Amino acid sequence: MARSRNIKPGFFANEELVELPFSTRLLFIGLWTIADREGRLEDKPKRIKMVLFPADNLDVEEALTTLADKKFLQRYEVEGIQYIQILAFKKHQNPHKDEKASTIPAPCLHHADTMQASNEHSPNPADSFNPITDSFNPIKPLREKSAFDDGFEEFWNIYPKKVGKDKALPAWKKKKPPINDVLKALSWQRVSEQWIKNFIPNPTTYINEGRWKDEPPQEIVF
Repeated sequence: MARSRNIKPGFFANEELVELPFSTRLLFIGLWTIADREGRLEDKPKRIKMVLFPADNLDVEEALTTLADKKFLQRYEVEGIQYIQILAFKKHQNPHKDEKASTIPAPCLHHADTMQASNEHSPNPADSFNPITDSFNPIKPLREKSAFDDGFEEFWNIYPKKVGKDKALPAWKKKKPPINDVLKALSWQRVSEQWIKNFIPNPTTYINEGRWKDEPPQEIVF
């Protein structure tokens, strides 16, 4: 039986997911609805196809393999039965209190999915999306800045509005914004309602006004 599940804006901006075929991304969402409250289900591609894509020509086996390779799920075996664990499921989903407990054994605790278990008792509700810390974060993990890199090119590559680079570069060198702070801010700004509606400041304006210091709107804060 399908369950009610959450989907947040960061899903559509995730750098890994956007490179996958549309059908694979749709399958991933569909898996949430047929997985149990722990994000587990039997690994039966033919059955999954009949439930989610009964009238479509989709190679579910291939799509599942791709999602596993990208670390969005884990395929594992217990006592000869194949299962799927959706990784970080509890971080994005908040199953109803009356939903039945999982009867599927958990995968080995030494595998990558243990990150989900560590979030099981998190004080943050699963349906409060934080685009800075979420695994659906559209910005790559922060990295140390080298002595020869002021971060401008990284800023320019991810900034959604590509205008006035010749003006933006001198402004960047003058302001010297901390690139990690800029990346954190852009994580939520790029999925904000204002920017989605295309009210995006020019890069030079963003830099000169110190917009990386803006506070995220209330709806995407814990």
